[in-house]
Amino acid sequence: MIFGTSDLSGPNTAAEAAMSKVYQNAWAAFARDPKNALDKLGWPRYDPEGQTLIKLGFGNSSVPVFGKGNDYDALC
Repeated sequence: MIFGTSDLSGPNTAAEAAMSKVYQNAWAAFARDPKNALDKLGWPRYDPEGQTLIKLGFGNSSVPVFGKGNDYDALC
């Protein structure tokens, strides 16, 4: 998805193509400005107690979903 090669095993669905763009935009923005780029995308800084866990591709959507930062800590 990040390199735009997810269609190597078959054509991308519309959701896969949209999600690939989200990944690529986020990675490129972060590479340009690691300190502030994700803030500019509207993504919150991580806080384990806040709604700051960014779930990409959640529910087959290209829109980032924010969840509680420590939602998955118990699984680790």
